Amino acid sequence: MPEKSPTALFVVPRTGAHGDVPTVAIVKATVDRKEMTGVCTFLAALKKAVTAWIDSDKDGVSAWIESSGFFNVGDMSQWLGSRSLIRRLKKEGIFKINIDVTDVPTGTRVWTFDTVLYEED
Repeated sequence: MPEKSPTALFVVPRTGAHGDVPTVAIVKATVDRKEMTGVCTFLAALKKAVTAWIDSDKDGVSAWIESSGFFNVGDMSQWLGSRSLIRRLKKEGIFKINIDVTDVPTGTRVWTFDTVLYEED
């Protein structure tokens, strides 16, 4: 039976002053080896793939121009349909990548990480 490919999962927060509502990108990808589930190894491979894509592909050049030279994970989420980007990612060991960019509501205490999910009678 073949071994299951590892999954990399990262929550990437937006930093700095970008409005009142914090934004995060949830990045999930199937990767070719366990080491790729670590943030440093994954990010290095991602940067290598994106750099090669921007340097050598018309979609990459368009993405770079549209981002005003600040191509980030939010921009990338809009380009996941680019076959040339997907080929570059696969070459670096990143498969089936999904990026969900979402706002995180603040001021709500209805459900936090530490909310107990067991209700006593």
